[in-house]
Amino acid sequence: MSQEGHVVCYESRKLKDHERNYVVHDLELTAVVHALKMWRHYLLGRKFLLLTDNTCVKNLFTQSGLNARQARWMAFLSEFDFEVRHIKGKENKVADALSRRIHGISEVILSRPKSDLLDKVKAASILDADYSKLLSEIQKTEVNLNGTAFKIDQKGLIWFKDRLYVPKNLDIKLFILNEMHKPSFSCHPGYQKMITTLRKQFFWPGLKSDLVEYLSKCLEC
Repeated sequence: MSQEGHVVCYESRKLKDHERNYVVHDLELTAVVHALKMWRHYLLGRKFLLLTDNTCVKNLFTQSGLNARQARWMAFLSEFDFEVRHIKGKENKVADALSRRIHGISEVILSRPKSDLLDKVKAASILDADYSKLLSEIQKTEVNLNGTAFKIDQKGLIWFKDRLYVPKNLDIKLFILNEMHKPSFSCHPGYQKMITTLRKQFFWPGLKSDLVEYLSKCLEC
């Protein structure tokens, strides 16, 4: 949300289970409806401009044959006085910056010397029986674990398809999640951005359930 050309607040939430099956334009509309619900008390009775890089949002008002869900959204949107203006994706600098920012967060976690993440993982791996067993299996030349997918680095840490294997250790998991979710540069990303980025950088059995539990506790705080 912006005022006089300056961003004054952000909003995000994780997708509900049924929303993950929506087509792209319905997902875009879901975001619009959610934003208007959040800031309804500011927007009702005022004329405002809705900027979007998705043409489906603008075409909704002239589209025929709406489904039941879209019809409900139209009834809700009719309460507001606004103009929809389409902007090209490359011109949407703010949204583009936010979408790119999250992809660098996990690299920052690994690259910052003060984080000592690799040392923390090394110490925790010794206490994880499953981790130690897998390490032993990989080191056996006669055992082929998915070809060359598993690797052991100079620190003795396991990597799976170039992703750091995270041992079963609550402190390590919380450290990674906090580093990604809480710093000011991350803008508190939601479920989808976090799990996408985590899966690119870490091999983490049970990641989905751990992340859902973590975010639910953050919402309760």
